[in-house]
Amino acid sequence: MILLDTNALIWWSTAPEKLSRKARQIIEDTIKKEEILVSSISVWEVYLLMKKNILHNNTYIKLYIFIILYNMNYYY
Repeated sequence: MILLDTNALIWWSTAPEKLSRKARQIIEDTIKKEEILVSSISVWEVYLLMKKNILHNNTYIKLYIFIILYNMNYYY
């Protein structure tokens, strides 16, 4: 089981090549086991980054979070 920090979460969902090969492999293996965690504070941090235009994304926060969850094979 792993807990992704905000940077890893953003990179995994938008630019996985920024993660090392080992990090990507660990995340992929953990997702397959459905043992990956994301802190609720990461959702808040993504919101703040978007609000401050640090994270440049033209989607709404709800859609962005959906994309993250979709990329992690988490469907709700």
